[in-house]
Amino acid sequence: MSTYYSQGVRRRTVVNGSLGLLATVLAGSVAFRFTDLGPVREDSPEEVGTTDAAVDPATTRTPNGWPVLEAGGTRTVEAAGRSLMLRPGPAGLVLAAFVRRFHSEVEPVDRGTLDDWAYARRAVRGASTVWSEHAAGTAVDLNATTHVRGRSGTFSRAGERSVRRLLDDFDDVVGWGADFDTPDEMHFEIAVGPGSKRLERLARQFA
Repeated sequence: MSTYYSQGVRRRTVVNGSLGLLATVLAGSVAFRFTDLGPVREDSPEEVGTTDAAVDPATTRTPNGWPVLEAGGTRTVEAAGRSLMLRPGPAGLVLAAFVRRFHSEVEPVDRGTLDDWAYARRAVRGASTVWSEHAAGTAVDLNATTHVRGRSGTFSRAGERSVRRLLDDFDDVVGWGADFDTPDEMHFEIAVGPGSKRLERLARQFA
């Protein structure tokens, strides 16, 4: 077991997968078209100063074991009316499917402000030497201006129950930022590493 802590210290643990799918997963990723984002918000992943410059260049993986991606390796996935830059391969398939179900079963993500983000080559907030899972294309932020980082209870009780059911349906392959020591309820990420059998099995449902 290893501590699950990529965006802040987690309260949960996950089993690291092997690196068997690494070659396949490295083939690309999916990213946002940054020109569509409009003004940068203080709480957005594209926040000024949260770049790769502070991260040790010898560090090429996120805490969950995913290789960091260059923006040029990404490709766009359409999910719930948003264009998301996600990692190609199993991780991207699963995240895109999660976003679609979140949209239909929890709350819409295609209304009002464009505040749904995916790939961003940056460090974890408050830990400038550690890559964010966003830098690997294995994380999304949904309705970020409603579910602001650092606040708990941004979902209704019914909404939180719906999210928990969805996470159960995804076999805990997707983790939720509500479980971080510093809550980040907008944030969802692939909580297992490359080569995870659970991830592979789940992805086959969406291929």
